[in-house]
Amino acid sequence: MAIAEQMLHSTVKLVSMKGGAACSTGTGFFMNFAIRGESSVPAIVTNKHVIEGSDQVTALCHLADDGKPSGKFIACGMPTTRNCVFHHPDANVDLCAVPIGNIMQAAIALKTPLFITHLALDLIPDDEDWKYFDAIEEVTMIGCPNGLSDEANNLPIVRRGITATSLGKLYNGKPEFMVDMACFPGSSGSPCFCMIGPGISTAKRTACMSREQPMKFPPGHYDEKQVRALTKLLDDVCADLRISPDNQPKREWVAMVMLVCSNRAPADIQELRAEIARQFLLLESLESQTVEG
Repeated sequence: MAIAEQMLHSTVKLVSMKGGAACSTGTGFFMNFAIRGESSVPAIVTNKHVIEGSDQVTALCHLADDGKPSGKFIACGMPTTRNCVFHHPDANVDLCAVPIGNIMQAAIALKTPLFITHLALDLIPDDEDWKYFDAIEEVTMIGCPNGLSDEANNLPIVRRGITATSLGKLYNGKPEFMVDMACFPGSSGSPCFCMIGPGISTAKRTACMSREQPMKFPPGHYDEKQVRALTKLLDDVCADLRISPDNQPKREWVAMVMLVCSNRAPADIQELRAEIARQFLLLESLESQTVEG
């Protein structure tokens, strides 16, 4: 499977549920977090606010056929109550991981294994790598804006933009950068990729990165405050132009944010992995004590 196709299969649409009813959509991507030795926790990484207020999140996953996508899908529901989700320990870091190991094992037991492509941790640029990016880079975001996806093939939507701030510098002193790209609700949790192509100007990038190698950024997030501000601005413009709702067709603003902040700190994903390991080992210890008791 080509790199680009792997990127598509690494990303999934998330539907947040509350009391059995859908309340919002978002995006997540698959990662496999090593814990200890051969132990690992497969999970869907997304933004905390994607699952906030929900009691379950649903993802439509591909079924596997001889290690390849079969063209068939199955809806997988995962609880999102506090003890069922790994949250980044820093309240200011909008990252969490929804474990899917039990669902994967259940699918195998039913002889309907899932086809899942995990993004590797080493795709995230480390502190040394950032300085080798150019001041302006093309970026690709894969996700489900406004809940939109290729439902027939169960694949996300691909969009492309450019960096709005230099990747080699901290935006406003924070480990963030800005992307100039059309983003809608549902884009939250989408991974951004920088596909390294020709014209690479430094020796390190030429030696270490090929056209088929993506550099993955931690997920960007859709800023609802920007949307509300933009919607109010549009409403104010209509009021200034004396556009009356009574004599005009009903309007619904679909706000599109062009500038989106994304986190460039690889430490955030590593800290999330450490939190998963801490909770996993704590649970393992408690289970051991229960057995001994």
